[in-house]
Amino acid sequence: DGILDWVNVMTYDYNGAWQSTTAHNAPLYENRATGNPFPSYSIHNTVTAYLAAGLRPSKLVVGMPTYGRGWSSIPSGSFNGLFASCSGSCPSRGTWEAGVLDYKDIKVNYIGQTGYTRYWDAASQVPYLYNGDVFVSYDDPESICLKSNYVMDNALGGAMVWAASSDWNHELQSVIAQRVVDGSPCLVSKRRAGRRMLQS
Repeated sequence: DGILDWVNVMTYDYNGAWQSTTAHNAPLYENRATGNPFPSYSIHNTVTAYLAAGLRPSKLVVGMPTYGRGWSSIPSGSFNGLFASCSGSCPSRGTWEAGVLDYKDIKVNYIGQTGYTRYWDAASQVPYLYNGDVFVSYDDPESICLKSNYVMDNALGGAMVWAASSDWNHELQSVIAQRVVDGSPCLVSKRRAGRRMLQS
């Protein structure tokens, strides 16, 4: 703790199309629903582990993704494609590589497009898209706002993104700047109440 000025924690890539079961790229909190391949994977649990190891909150910088992870050939299952499995490897089409989609690509070609429905995981506090075949885990202004609130509510060191170029009109980065840099509130649905982490 005395050596480093801050630590950028890559709190994303918790799940991806290298596995056959869909799950969130960067869940804020864990979801213990049946079928989740790694239910303990979450930003909150990662932050808690770093702090328990002795890192000061003010030195921990939370990573936020400006891209999503996609799967194809996914059955609906119990949660509209979430925690559902395909046979073998089944990455979706990607922006630069299979199964990886820049936010700008998601915004233009997936959100609001025919067949795609946006769902919200109230446990993990992140959105996802599903059209009966393709599943996309991603972050949007609402989930980025909740993550930014988490940073501020817990007096963490800040936020960083991967990667700035994936957010072509700075829609996600503007939310982070508004909340984390300027300290102004960001807009989020009233039903998406954030949770303060437990600290001793």
